[in-house]
Amino acid sequence: MKQLINNYSGLILLIIGITAGSFLGIFFPKAVDYVKPLGDIFLNLLFVSVVPLVFFAVSNSIASLEELFSRKNMLALLIFAFLTGTAARKTGNSV
Repeated sequence: MKQLINNYSGLILLIIGITAGSFLGIFFPKAVDYVKPLGDIFLNLLFVSVVPLVFFAVSNSIASLEELFSRKNMLALLIFAFLTGTAARKTGNSV
């Protein structure tokens, strides 16, 4: 049982937090105004961490294709992916 709790402690805390936040919003709607800045900070930190994780995951997967591409082609492909992603973000066509 202890190993199960250790393995799923993050998930358990997440479910407890979601449940507590739901009850807080339903039964004490005025208290949400005080907790909202903490939620905004958490979401901003989450968004900031996701972008580098995706970038390095894509970079790693491209780098693992050494047999198919030369270093020059990999660099060009990485730059192309970065530029098209930036262009999509600037034009508002990102998902």
